[in-house]
Amino acid sequence: MRETMEIEMNNLEAEKESGAKVFEYAGGISPTIGILGAVLGLIQVMQNLTDASKLGQGIAVAFVATVYGVGSANLILFLWVKK
Repeated sequence: MRETMEIEMNNLEAEKESGAKVFEYAGGISPTIGILGAVLGLIQVMQNLTDASKLGQGIAVAFVATVYGVGSANLILFLWVKK
């Protein structure tokens, strides 16, 4: 009986760890996705250097993408893993 319970405990623990690994991986790549969004926003800025009215929009995209990437990793995904 004891051996069966230990096996069951080990299986449950492994199952929980595999779910946490998904969030850890997502948390690891989220900042990278945010930086890619920032680069795209800055590319938009560079394309519109002659039109000052469009510069703010590109800079905003760059900042928002960075905040979403880093924020989602640190405030949502990594905290979820710690539960």
